[in-house]
Parts: sequence; structure tokens; C-alpha cells
Amino acid sequence: MFIRGAAIVAPWLLLASPAADGVVIRHDVPDAQYRAPQAAFPALVDLPGEGHGVLIGPSWVVTAGHAVQWQMPLHEVFIDGSARKVERVVFHPGYRPLTAAMRKAGSTAVLAFIEQTDDIALLQLAEPVQGVAPLVLYRATDEAGKIVQIAGKGATGNGLTGETRGSPRRGELRHAFNRITDAHGRWLVYRMDQGGDALPLEGALGHGDSGSLVLIEQEGTWKLAGLANHTLYAAGPASTAGGKYGDTEYQIRVSYFADWIDSVMGGPGAN
Repeated sequence: MFIRGAAIVAPWLLLASPAADGVVIRHDVPDAQYRAPQAAFPALVDLPGEGHGVLIGPSWVVTAGHAVQWQMPLHEVFIDGSARKVERVVFHPGYRPLTAAMRKAGSTAVLAFIEQTDDIALLQLAEPVQGVAPLVLYRATDEAGKIVQIAGKGATGNGLTGETRGSPRRGELRHAFNRITDAHGRWLVYRMDQGGDALPLEGALGHGDSGSLVLIEQEGTWKLAGLANHTLYAAGPASTAGGKYGDTEYQIRVSYFADWIDSVMGGPGAN
């Protein structure tokens, strides 16, 4: 099986890369049903080149570490269409970027490395955001079996043929749904299914979506349960496109990192 980062060219491995048309969809459902207005996800943050983050406090954005590491120094992000100055970037102390030597070692070594890496970062904004409600963290550890809603502007395509070749990595916003099959340690896991196993709007995040939101509904409110991270290709390394049925996505598990997030946001100068 082949591993790729859900965003740019090398966060984890070769084929990863920036922005596109957002979310891989079912081949038998019209694309129009997956389209979403920006107003549906106002807390979704656009990073400058590609990738996303999520507003979780008036002055705080959470994202995948690898999504911002390649864009450092990061000066601004975009929230609700407006540029917002970034004052500082706080990587989790357990974050480690993938090295060239590790990439050469092959997909098995890469997966083992990723499994033990705390790939998450917080961005503190220079000024609090007004008019956009931050998302609440999903803190329960009962994610397995629950339906998640995902959204992003990364690469698109369908589960039968995979991501469309040349699909832009910052494009139209789409949303979709999936079901968590496993929740362990740092990761939430789900698979791109088809047929009777698929949800009506089954989907998966694509290249360019790293750091994007994974939501679980709790007591009538969609809360932030995960962040887009990496995918295990079912078709193996010879596959010319990811985003196919059978691919398994591993997303950063917010409940695992909630204490660290609280500690940083509650530190000196936080608001």
C-alpha cells in the first residue's frame, strides 16, 4: 500500500501536493450535491499556498504540523475571505518532519514514522477574529462508529477513477460524510467505501486538504474531532491516483491532543 500526505508535495511522501477542488466523491452521485458555500464552514481557514486550518478560539487556529512547516515563515492565513496576520506558530513538541532518508526507506518505514509523530500545530493570530464563531473541540473518546462530516478545497475526483489528474489544490469547497472505523492514539480512521457500504454523500479528503476539519455532531452541534492528515492507498505504489474506493484515511485525533491545545491556548498572552 502507498502512503501520501493529504496536502503538499513532500510532507510525508512523493505524490502529496497543494490545493485543489476539494473532496473526492462517489462516482454515482452528482458533484453538485457535494458543493458547499463558504458560509457553511466559516471557521475553515485557508493557508496561503494550500491546506487548511480551523479557528478554535478568537485568536487561535489549529492545523496539521506538516501543512505549515513547508510554508514557514508563515505570515498570514485567510478566514472568511480576509487575511489575518499570524503572530506565532506553535508546533507540538512531538512533531518531527519527515526526512529525505525516511522517504527513501519506503512506505512501511514512513507509516511507522507517521504513527509516532505528533503532527499538529497552533497558530496564534495577531488580532482576535470578529464575526466568526470558533469551533468547539470534540473531547470524547467514543469516535469509533460515528459519522463524520468533512470539507475542503483540495483535489477532487471520484472513488472509481481517483483524483482527477491536474486537479487544482485550492478550488471549490465541497463537503462529504464518512464513518469512523477506528480511533486509537493519535488517529481517527475511515475508508472510502462504495455500494451498500457507502453513505449517501460518502467522500474523502484529497491532496491540498491537510489540516482541514473532520466534524462529529454532538447534542446538535458539529464539533471538531479531527484534522486531515494522510492516506493509505489501497491500490499500492503503482497507482496513478489516490482518492479511490478502498483507500484509508488517517486523520489527527483532536481528543488525543485536547490537553496540549488547552495548555498552549491558556498560556501567557492567549485569548
